[in-house]
Amino acid sequence: MILFYHMNKKEKINSPFISIIIPALNEEAVIGHCLTSIKKLNTENLCCEIIVVDNGSNDKTIQVSEGYGARVLIKKDGTIGALRNYGARASEGEILAFLDADCLVPNDWLERSLYYLSQNDSTILGFRLSIPDGSNWVARCWDLLFVNRYSTGEVDWVPTGNMVINRKTFISVGGFNEELETNEDIDFCFRAKKHGCKIIASAETSVINLRPPETLKMIFKKELWHGKEAFRVFLADVFDGKRINLFKAKNSKVIAYSLFYLVCILFFLFSLILVFSGKTPSLLLIALMCPMVGSFFLAIKYVMSTKRYDLIFGMTILLMAYGFSRALGLLSGNTLKK
Repeated sequence: MILFYHMNKKEKINSPFISIIIPALNEEAVIGHCLTSIKKLNTENLCCEIIVVDNGSNDKTIQVSEGYGARVLIKKDGTIGALRNYGARASEGEILAFLDADCLVPNDWLERSLYYLSQNDSTILGFRLSIPDGSNWVARCWDLLFVNRYSTGEVDWVPTGNMVINRKTFISVGGFNEELETNEDIDFCFRAKKHGCKIIASAETSVINLRPPETLKMIFKKELWHGKEAFRVFLADVFDGKRINLFKAKNSKVIAYSLFYLVCILFFLFSLILVFSGKTPSLLLIALMCPMVGSFFLAIKYVMSTKRYDLIFGMTILLMAYGFSRALGLLSGNTLKK
């Protein structure tokens, strides 16, 4: 049975005490489902607390959270990393389990987490993120972007929306970078690896993301936001780590794909100017084909690895939206912020 209470009873429990930390902003529609799944965890003789860090919600997020026995903290300013750090500082668990408000955890989530941490207490663990049954083609294609987490093994990073870590490890790494608006998970995991931590993605069970992007517009907005800090994190790792091989730096593959699309955009604009100047439109046609061809070949790689051949054209379209949004993200002021 899972016991939810404040910390005055901690000394009575021999098993590790776990703090589940959930940042929230206007999550009334989903956080109840998230907390219900936590209440259904099947690990016996385990105690944990739920901490919801509210970022200034104006709906019933706080009331719903308190109704499930969560401890609600208010922090109206700060980045997502700052909210997670705030919750971690207020917690007293030996294990920190970071979770997003729109995620459903399986019954064995903590049980499996403790198994991995018992093997190596410096492990940082994330489980496979899956999408709800009946999701449309956009969501299914988006899910393919994380094909490397279809199997269990060591990875470069796991998302903070589904991350379990030993408290001592979290403190030794220094917590999340509170200046980063996004990419705080990638930054944290790469710093953790420098401390000798293992980053494990487990496909033995999965956490369901209730709100995968289901339109190309949602993909574009989501990846534009994620791309804001990508180049900044990449540059910081290159210079701080004094890396000669740029392809081993954080976000190197994403940056390369973003730069490819940025070149495609500039090539298209140049070709358009030539067309208006009376030149042949053949160069414009090539400029239009470049991002399509590049995305198509990358889509082949994704669908071949999962044998989801029915998604080849949808994956191509999604990767084009992804590429354009990430390219524009490179131009964001946040990428050059010191």
